[in-house]
Amino acid sequence: MLVPGLTDDLDGIAKLAAFAATLGTVARVDVLPFHQMGQYKWKQLGLEYALESTKPPDQALVDTVCGLFRGAGLKAV
Repeated sequence: MLVPGLTDDLDGIAKLAAFAATLGTVARVDVLPFHQMGQYKWKQLGLEYALESTKPPDQALVDTVCGLFRGAGLKAV
């Protein structure tokens, strides 16, 4: 999952893509953008939702991350 401020380090993602490409078993990488749709569940459970102020990534970031995986020779959507 692509979470701004948490899992969006482009250098780390590039290294992950390079590693995944060496495995030979990765058929596709699904880049899943973070969203707030499940926030209500936390509230119903009376739990603090630590990502409440986190915004979903913009399309440019999602495209950049997909491009890193594609640049490593992997199919990314």
